Amino acid sequence: MTPGSSSTSVPGDEADAGNWDAGVETAARLEAMVHAEDELSEEQIQANNQTQEDELLALQAIYGDDLVIFDNKDGLRFFQISLHYQLAGDIRVYLNVCPNGRTETGAENDDDDDSDRLLYACSLQHLPPVVLACLLPRLYPSHRAPYFVVAAKWLDEPEVSSFCSVLDEIWAEQPAGQEVVYKWVDWLSTSSWFCIASDDQIVFGPDADSAGGDDRAIGRSCSLDSMIPLIQRYSKERSHEIFARRIHECGVCLSENTGRNFIQLPCSHSFCVKCMETQCRIHVKEGSVARLTCPDTSCRRPLPPALLRGLLGDGEYARWESLVLRGCWTRCPTWPTAPGAAPRAWRPATTPSARGASSPSAPSAGSGATSGTPASPRTRCSTSCWNGRRRRGRWRRRRRTARRCRRRGRWRSF
Repeated sequence: MTPGSSSTSVPGDEADAGNWDAGVETAARLEAMVHAEDELSEEQIQANNQTQEDELLALQAIYGDDLVIFDNKDGLRFFQISLHYQLAGDIRVYLNVCPNGRTETGAENDDDDDSDRLLYACSLQHLPPVVLACLLPRLYPSHRAPYFVVAAKWLDEPEVSSFCSVLDEIWAEQPAGQEVVYKWVDWLSTSSWFCIASDDQIVFGPDADSAGGDDRAIGRSCSLDSMIPLIQRYSKERSHEIFARRIHECGVCLSENTGRNFIQLPCSHSFCVKCMETQCRIHVKEGSVARLTCPDTSCRRPLPPALLRGLLGDGEYARWESLVLRGCWTRCPTWPTAPGAAPRAWRPATTPSARGASSPSAPSAGSGATSGTPASPRTRCSTSCWNGRRRRGRWRRRRRTARRCRRRGRWRSF
């Protein structure tokens, strides 16, 4: 059953949160919180039940697939909401390796030891969700607050415990009989960001001691070394997920479609799959592989081989590889003249005693070589300058290097 529907049998099975899902753990903790409730009149129970149903319908309309409603537990409504921070731009992630827990930056930290500073880890477009799981008692909202658990498995448990304290304060300030779940969700998705980040950067410190923390808080359970790669992978997958859901316009055929029918290039330009396949196949068929670039006229970045492998068939991709290698052989005369040919063997340099009177400045008689040139028609500079530039195919640099080598007498035959 899809998220956002009337019920889901097992918490966590269909919530596509990967390593950040805590459905099973939140369910166990909520069950432990449930205790005997005071008796209410039948009229009051029906009023609370109707209020809860209306509140769930409103939350489902607002949060859609981020809201998952599970099967009732002992007749109590049980659901969870995954909350994503709406970041204006990339967020910079730092690791606090300061042993005393300080997080100074800038000039105040310039004189500290190397071990007492912030280390830049990565830059992210998306952060894992903060999950709020609620179990609505029969006394809610007239007499009792919902049972809740806050899970943020990428934050320290003390930080998540502070979230729980704020939610308690919000309930205490509520008028009697008024719903509170939406206010909780709104604070967690907006105001809680300022408790963990500032100036578009977030600092992860060493694992904090969770002793004395709130039982309703679920924080980070893995080390920082393993958490950073998981967050990076989540950010990338989340970006692809958002791109696939949105409507995009192809810059070639000007058609509009969802991102599932588009290809996003490494340069961030996107085009529909049909146009990209047509362009790649035409250029491979005509042999103009140098034009396999981004279709955007202001970009023209080459298409990566991994993308071409997905757009072309096996035979077309093999032809593309052959054309690319053939172009390399054409531009680099020092390479073998044909695919599959054995490379030319280098001959050892001739010693001065073996050369005798023949030298770069005084060639042997009858050799036909002019003064200052080696006897062999194929020569190679003994220094690394020729070897470093031979792949670039720039004949002007080759001639300049050859003149320099002739003046210095650094030639070897091969």
